[in-house]
Amino acid sequence: MHVQYFPWASHRLADVFPDPHAFRPERMAREAKAKMPRGAYVPFGGGRPICLGKRFSYLEAKVIASRALQRFVPEVEPQIRAQLKWSATLVPKGGLQIRLIAR
Repeated sequence: MHVQYFPWASHRLADVFPDPHAFRPERMAREAKAKMPRGAYVPFGGGRPICLGKRFSYLEAKVIASRALQRFVPEVEPQIRAQLKWSATLVPKGGLQIRLIAR
């Protein structure tokens, strides 16, 4: 028997995250996360065996996003509908093509 945990599903529980499908980055503010039930948000695993690359990942994502967004505006074609691929995290099946428009 194979059992797999999908953080994507638990991160969208309406009783923990009001309006779970809306993009609301303020949910991840330190004070907002402190009010969440333990284990409600586990992007890098939970408990003691947490992902070794967690801190580097946060830093890397901020640096890359800030540098890219200073120079480009990302755009997805309006008719494109991403198909989802289920794994430990949720990713677009076959990737997602975007156009980067120079600022």
